[in-house]
Amino acid sequence: MHVLVFVWALSVAICAFCMENKKQVALQARTLLLDDTTYFVGALGTVKDDATALVAYEYFAPCFDSQNEKSTSNPGDLLFLALPASEQWRLTLRPNTTATLAIASSPDMNTVDVRHGHISPAGRLHWPENRPEWRRGMTSKGRMTMYGHMHLVTHSESIDTLGNCFVAHHPDAAAWVPGSPKSPHIAKWVRFSPAEIHYVGGFGDEHFIGSVDMDLYRSVKPALDEHRAPGLYMQTN
Repeated sequence: MHVLVFVWALSVAICAFCMENKKQVALQARTLLLDDTTYFVGALGTVKDDATALVAYEYFAPCFDSQNEKSTSNPGDLLFLALPASEQWRLTLRPNTTATLAIASSPDMNTVDVRHGHISPAGRLHWPENRPEWRRGMTSKGRMTMYGHMHLVTHSESIDTLGNCFVAHHPDAAAWVPGSPKSPHIAKWVRFSPAEIHYVGGFGDEHFIGSVDMDLYRSVKPALDEHRAPGLYMQTN
């Protein structure tokens, strides 16, 4: 019994030492949206009329952040290119429909999580030698599930600027953007606005697991340090 109490107390102490505060969690969630190791692809889910789930991988782009769209009032929202020919999008675009979006860091163990990596004298990012392999994969890295709604983008939202931003993240998508003569389908720009986020920072003895403070999520200003590594969590001015 005493051993169990000691182990529990030790685990609590470890979590207290390692766990991020609310602002850091919000910053990590926002920064994950900018991390190109995700390839800006997420699993978009909704529910069919027979109550079964429908999930499909879709491109997204963080084009509503202030660094991309200075006039936006929706920091942390995401841009999607919807093709209503797809059942996924027909369901997701129905009125009063909740959409779920799951985004995860790279599962590749060779992609170093900067929260645990160190920089060599040559400027390269490495895993610490004493970090075991089972703490280098997907389960040790940040990921989140976002719950929210889709909104059609109106002409007042700088469609050209947003479209250019999306294509910059996904060059192949230029073939099926709205109005493209190459596309056989109707396409629409859609804004995903999350109302709730469940964030898993990694293993519970190292990182936060739980709900993200949405006020902080909207207010933090994430950025990536391109001179060090993708996905570096930092606060800009």
